[in-house]
Amino acid sequence: FYHLANTSSSKTKDILICIYGALYNEFMAIVCNLNIIKSKKRISYNSIIHGQKPRILNNLIQNDRIYPQILNTLKNGLSENQIKKYLRYSKYFFSRKFPSSYPLECVDLKNDIICIHTGELIEKNLNTISEKVFYIPLTEWFHPIDENFYFLEKTKISEIKNSIISIVIGVLKAFNIKYLNATKYLDDFIFELLINTNKYIGDILKKKKTPLKLWTGSGGAITTRVLRLTSSLNNGYVVGHDHSHGQGAFENLINSLIEIPFLNEFNTRTVVQKKMLEVESKKSFLNTSSTEIRILNDKEKFKIRNISKIRDKQKIMLVSSLYNLDGSLLDPLPFVPVMLDWELRTFAHLNKIGFSMIYKPHPESKIDVSSYFLKEGYEVADKKFEDIFNNMGGLIFGVPNQTSFFNALKTDIPIVLVDLGFKQWNKEALKLIKKRAGFVPTKFNKSNRIIFDKKILEQQIKYSQRLNDLSFAKKFFFPNLIN
Repeated sequence: FYHLANTSSSKTKDILICIYGALYNEFMAIVCNLNIIKSKKRISYNSIIHGQKPRILNNLIQNDRIYPQILNTLKNGLSENQIKKYLRYSKYFFSRKFPSSYPLECVDLKNDIICIHTGELIEKNLNTISEKVFYIPLTEWFHPIDENFYFLEKTKISEIKNSIISIVIGVLKAFNIKYLNATKYLDDFIFELLINTNKYIGDILKKKKTPLKLWTGSGGAITTRVLRLTSSLNNGYVVGHDHSHGQGAFENLINSLIEIPFLNEFNTRTVVQKKMLEVESKKSFLNTSSTEIRILNDKEKFKIRNISKIRDKQKIMLVSSLYNLDGSLLDPLPFVPVMLDWELRTFAHLNKIGFSMIYKPHPESKIDVSSYFLKEGYEVADKKFEDIFNNMGGLIFGVPNQTSFFNALKTDIPIVLVDLGFKQWNKEALKLIKKRAGFVPTKFNKSNRIIFDKKILEQQIKYSQRLNDLSFAKKFFFPNLIN
């Protein structure tokens, strides 16, 4: 895929970069489901997988065409209720403070700074400039439209699709994966992904709806990339802002592929995050040498939140990961039965030795496994993490790259991290995290079961009660955090 992008025309490379994330996610989810079909009799918790009829399994087995949300958004557009749209437009005349939204026709696309996202880092950047920033929602560009071939012709799209399919088949064959109806589905999916991405690129360019001073948040979504691209093609100045916690603690190429495309400037929080992005970018197939990576730090100190006096030390909340068989992230998560098996065994052991266990599902999980915990008599927390974690005796995480983990680092609550091996830690980060959180190593046995030492888990829960070093949080995420 990288070779295809780098040896193609500029327009072909641009659209390949736009669709990369969505294509990768769908392909990896399909590979996962092909393995489920192949190993159906040997997978635990079969009812989760086959009882809820995941989207991709239906596509592969029944030859359905149920596409992921991002493609449906591109196919159908972002519709907005007319009453809501009227109210949003009317607010323009009364409240012009960011992030009150503006109609596209009320801004100067050549001279005004247009922002399509909100967030804490964007708010910090607002305070560094004197110019006004106008928030414009994505519906202004991605409303329903007809197909057009202003950017790439239909024959070219078919040619690109065929090139990608040959790569996909090559990968499946190389890993000896029987692909059943997968290539038929992927053929349709990739064509629809390309043709609908192409129509919005063309529509924005043809109708001259391109902001020449564009601010965005994280760059993972196709809609964001399309706007970045169209601005870049018109010699605009495009600024990106890191997502909720950024990277730096982990070594990979993912962040540079998500964040850097079609940018003049990217804002992050810490020296380490900047350094890691620069290192990643040098290894990437993308040429990002012209992108300036900035550290956005307002120097305003904030105190760690002390909650030790109000918590019940025997209450332990396990903060779960995202359960999803219909999508895969660029940063893969554990397979559903593997994760659930580990979580239930952890609960059973800690409950047996006297802890009161609470299960916190991920709010974006597509598969609800709460019944497995309720059946065993455990509490399932259905409120927001930020509203309930402060009276816990401690938190257990198996997957650290989630917002809840980083919010917990802003407090003195005891944390235990069970390292499931899905992250390659920066060496210094691994050293420092062990000063703030209990750390439990794991391995996998021949049945793909997560194996951990129960005694080490007990010891690390106890040990975590006195771990309050801020070095990890300050160096990698929150440089202004103080005791």
